[in-house]
Amino acid sequence: MRKLLAITAVVLSAALGVVGTSDAQVRVKPYAGDRVKIPRGQQFKQRVQPVKPRLNILPPSAAVMRALRAVPQAKPLGVKLRNQTYIVRLKSGGTITQVSVDSVTGDVIGID
Repeated sequence: MRKLLAITAVVLSAALGVVGTSDAQVRVKPYAGDRVKIPRGQQFKQRVQPVKPRLNILPPSAAVMRALRAVPQAKPLGVKLRNQTYIVRLKSGGTITQVSVDSVTGDVIGID
């Protein structure tokens, strides 16, 4: 009796197509390519730093040349970069003059 039930089960499953299908035997894992594991305690930290735009600024020597054009017959004493502005110190005669030069455009902003 058991042999008859086993043979009937095999015949029925073969007739229905259950045994020969590959869909029932293959498991596909979900795609995990973009997932990044974050260590504990760092879930709320920002992972990507914001990108600051990189401006092409003039070299200090060009700022000195522009300042010397604004104040003729002066000698340069020093150059400092402050907030995208070069501060060029010049000495003409007995006075010290500060010339502000824009570091991006090269324009003379002011003479003090």
